[in-house]
Amino acid sequence: MSKKTNENKSSFWDNFHWTPPGKPIPPGENDDPLQDYMRREYNKKYTMNGINLKVILLFLSPIFLLFVYWGITSYFNNQEEENLKWSNWARRNMSFLMDAPEKISEDALTQVIGNLVDISAGSFDMGVDSLKIKRYTHSPKIRVDVPGFKIMEAEVTFDQWAACVQAGGCLAMPDDNNWGQGQRPVINVTYHEIQEQFIPWLYETTGYQFSLPSEAQWEYAATVGGQTLYVTGDTLTCEEANWGHYGNHRSHYGPYCGSAKENQKTTEVKSYAPNAWGLYDMVGNVQEICQDDHFDDYTKTPGDGTPLDLNLGNMGAKVIRGASYQHTFVDAANNVREYILLNKGSERVGFRLVLNEPEGN
Repeated sequence: MSKKTNENKSSFWDNFHWTPPGKPIPPGENDDPLQDYMRREYNKKYTMNGINLKVILLFLSPIFLLFVYWGITSYFNNQEEENLKWSNWARRNMSFLMDAPEKISEDALTQVIGNLVDISAGSFDMGVDSLKIKRYTHSPKIRVDVPGFKIMEAEVTFDQWAACVQAGGCLAMPDDNNWGQGQRPVINVTYHEIQEQFIPWLYETTGYQFSLPSEAQWEYAATVGGQTLYVTGDTLTCEEANWGHYGNHRSHYGPYCGSAKENQKTTEVKSYAPNAWGLYDMVGNVQEICQDDHFDDYTKTPGDGTPLDLNLGNMGAKVIRGASYQHTFVDAANNVREYILLNKGSERVGFRLVLNEPEGN
C-alpha cells in the first residue's frame, strides 16, 4: 500500500481558501474528456459557478446560529411571560384560593368604601342609532338586560387609596397634579393598579368582592335606566356637574363653564347633586374606567349586562365612560365612550366599583 505524502494531505481550512472568482470557462466544441473534466474542476474551484459547499456552509452558519438563538430565546421569553401571567393571576386571586376573609359589618364596610347604592334590575337601550360623534359615541343601539347590583355612590378618593397604601395593599400614592388629595377622586392610576392592588386589598380588608362596573352597568346607572342623556335630563348646566372648563378657543363646541385655569381641575366628590338614583359625579369631575375591553362599536357587547372580554391580554384597552372637568357639552352626554390603555393613568380618569356578591350573600 502506498503511503500518502504530506503534499497529498489537505488541512480542514484548505477547503475554505478563497480565491477571487474569475470568469467561468465555457465548454469547447471539441473538448476531450480530460479537457472537459479540467474545465469543470476549474469552474468549481475558482469561479462563482461552483463555490465549495463548505464555503457556503461557512457563510450560512452564522445565520443558522442566529435563528437557533432567536428560537431558544423566544421560547424562554414566552415561558417567562406565561409565568408572569400566572404570577400576576395568582397574586390577584390568592385570596380566593385560600379561605375567604371574614366579612365585616355593613356599617364597617361603609367606613371603608362609602355608601353603596342598590340598582334594581331592568332593561334599557344602550348606545345610539347614529354616530353623532364618530370618535366616541357608537352604535348600533342594543337592548341590554341588567341584573340588580350595588355600586359606590361616588368615585374612589385619594383618602381611600391612601388607606390601601398605609396597609401595604397599594404600592404608592399617585400624583395629584398639585390639586390636593383628601376627598378628591383618585387620578393617575392604571387599570393594572386598580385590579392588582386596590381590589385585592379591599377584599382582604372587608371580605367583600368588588370589581369595576361593566359598561352596561355604568350606563344603566348613569342614565337612570336609560331615561336621561345627562345628569337630570336632556341638558346640562354648570351648576349640575364639574365639566366644560377649558380654553375659550373651544367655545364653538357649544355651552361651556369658563376658561379660568384655576377651575381646570377636579373637585371633591359629592360636590354636586346626585342623579335620580343617588349617584354622584356620573357626569363630570373624572371619567371612569369600566371592566369591558374596548371595541369600536356595540356589535360584540353582551346583552346580559356582563363586561366584554376580548381576551386581548396586555395588548388591549379598557372602556372609560362619563366626562371629566374638561369635557365639552356634547362629550359630557351619558352615552359617550372613550378608552384608555391598561398601563396608562390620566389626570382626567378615576374609577368607582360595584359589589360582586352572589344573591343572598
